[in-house]
Amino acid sequence: MPAEALGLVTFPLPPTIVKIALNALLLSHSASYRSAGINQYIFELLTQLRLRPPEQSYEAFVTYEPTEICLSPTPNFRTTVLSSGFRKPSMRVVWEQLIQPLVLARRPPDLIHALGYALPLAWRGRSIMTICDLSFVRYPTLFNRSNAMYLATIARLSARKATTVLTISESTRRDVITLFGVAPDNVVTTYCGVSDRFQPAPETRIQAFRQGNQLPEEFFLYVGTIEPRKNVAGLVRAYARYRRDAENPLPLILAGGRGWKDQEVFDLVDQLGLGDNVRFPGFVPSDDLPLWYSAATAFVYPSHYEGFGLPVAEAMACGTPVITTTASSLPEVVGEAGKLVPPENEESLTSALSQIASDSDLRRRLSLAGRKQAARFRWERMAAETAAVYERLIKSPWRPRR
Repeated sequence: MPAEALGLVTFPLPPTIVKIALNALLLSHSASYRSAGINQYIFELLTQLRLRPPEQSYEAFVTYEPTEICLSPTPNFRTTVLSSGFRKPSMRVVWEQLIQPLVLARRPPDLIHALGYALPLAWRGRSIMTICDLSFVRYPTLFNRSNAMYLATIARLSARKATTVLTISESTRRDVITLFGVAPDNVVTTYCGVSDRFQPAPETRIQAFRQGNQLPEEFFLYVGTIEPRKNVAGLVRAYARYRRDAENPLPLILAGGRGWKDQEVFDLVDQLGLGDNVRFPGFVPSDDLPLWYSAATAFVYPSHYEGFGLPVAEAMACGTPVITTTASSLPEVVGEAGKLVPPENEESLTSALSQIASDSDLRRRLSLAGRKQAARFRWERMAAETAAVYERLIKSPWRPRR
């Protein structure tokens, strides 16, 4: 079957020692929640793999033609562009389970890496899959029922089929072992990273940014999708109590794209009479994030569950004091460099808001500690560890699974 009939636009890739196919269909350019989380993991991994020595060659399947220089073709890296129709979830399933096996059969790689939750179940060769989190298993009621059921089913089948499962935190690794019954030796943690652009911005740039966006001198900041798992409603309730008790309460800015079941948050702000004290600037472009973090008095991330918690690490790298929760992976990311509260304890969150707002010495200590902690997480290290897993699997004895 010709490549065009499969919806591919492809170019020759010179043969090198090891060929690795990467399913990167979740890579997105959209200004919405789809460009956060797993999209960032995929983008950074591809960017770093492209820079690695040519002992391994990579072919990433995507649904748009990358325009970024950091994803341009090299002798050992290329992207193969599928029809834009495969961006739809239903069509993505068709690609992953029906078309992808045909493509792989035409030019078999040494290894495939599913950068999401689904391996092609018909593939019998070496395989890796990345599981960023299992929120759809831990908290299925926070998702569309059919989506949660499909994700849980395909992720479980894929994890048990994969030669190796990569996770982005020890917390998620434990979930994969416990919830999916995968052997511990087959699950490897490769932590996410923080890009160099996340660092404290110069005061002159911060002031210009505040003026351009009509921001106050001090404010609490949340950045993330507006959805139930992020516990934004809990933050709004805790913030309302904080405002009742504080002499000079700081405003709250809830930045991020709208997700699912998000209307509760907007309704709650109205019901509690918070009015202009809570602002919703909407989706924040990635290039602006360091300025948002740097301009904030403190970053608040009250999530019920995270596979890693990139915004927390990014905020710490910018020197912004962090308040987050004891849930899942967040203590791994924060260490002792932030204020941790149980996600269900809104009174503790209220207390943390008050303490951070009123104690400049505490903010200074957390700022310094946060920068040091965030420096532990580097995308280059994550990619190097991933490439090492590729190499180990390729060199290991192999017998195709039935």
